[in-house]
Amino acid sequence: MKTTVSPDQYRAASATIAKLAPALNEVKKIQAVNLDAEISGKVQEFARFVGGVVAKNQEIVDQGDAQYEARDKDLINRAGFRLNRIPELIAREEKALKHKQEAREIQADELKKKHFTAVQIDVITPPVSQAEIDESNAVVAYLKAEAEAIQRFFADRPRYDIGLLSGTSLDPLNA
Repeated sequence: MKTTVSPDQYRAASATIAKLAPALNEVKKIQAVNLDAEISGKVQEFARFVGGVVAKNQEIVDQGDAQYEARDKDLINRAGFRLNRIPELIAREEKALKHKQEAREIQADELKKKHFTAVQIDVITPPVSQAEIDESNAVVAYLKAEAEAIQRFFADRPRYDIGLLSGTSLDPLNA
């Protein structure tokens, strides 16, 4: 079984082919020229060497292309949808906390105008607890981490390693 091709391997192999294929074509043109036996042998040896390097890198590109074709398109589509929703979810969470804090402040101000004491105000309209703030911050941190994980997953083309989605809502092991 062939090993998976990483994005860096794929890019390096593609770049190598792009640089060496034209050189190999030029070397083949040189082979067509009448050269003495020693020079002709060295040119052929060089052509075989460069051809081997191109072939080896072409295998890497072909394997990467095969990986890309075999990708889990459904998972990739869900990841794209999720990634696009995350900013909205973060904004909603931050807005909900801010709204809760502002609503409490408005109620407290109204009660102050009616000469309630701070203790009475806290009983009637308790302040937003640190636990609620921490929980909201944790939700936002999770969503940001999830977005980063999904971006790493997309950057892992052509491999699309599902392990990069570990700990996210898209984690296949948590499905």
